Amino acid sequence: MARVHQACRCRAHRKDGEPCKAFAIVGGFVCRMHGGSRRVKYRALYRATEASCLREFEAAKVQWREDMVKWQVERITVTSNLLGIPAGRVTQADILTYLVIYGVPAKPKPVMRRDRRYGRRPR
Repeated sequence: MARVHQACRCRAHRKDGEPCKAFAIVGGFVCRMHGGSRRVKYRALYRATEASCLREFEAAKVQWREDMVKWQVERITVTSNLLGIPAGRVTQADILTYLVIYGVPAKPKPVMRRDRRYGRRPR
C-alpha cells in the first residue's frame, strides 16, 4: 500500500478564537495566510529540503550496505572456488592469497557517492 502524506493543519487562530482549518505550507507550521513573511516561508522550505536530503542519504546508505554485503559474499565464494576451500572456512589471509595469486577481482569495492544528488534538483 502506498504511503499517505499526512498534511499538517495550520497552528494559528482566527480573530474569533477558532483554530484555522487550512493546511500548513510544506515544511511549515502555519498556512500561507498566517505565515506571510519571507522568513517563515524560507525556514519551511529549508526544513522540507533538509528532510528530503536526509531521506535520500539514508536510502543511499542502505543501498551501499546491501552492495557491500553482496560484494563480500562474492569475494568469499570466488576465493573458496579458486583455492578449493569450503566457503565457511575462508579467512582474510585466504582472500589476500587469492589477490596475490590471481590479481585484483573484476568488481571494485562499492563506494557510496558523496555529491549533490541528495535533495532537490535545480529547475
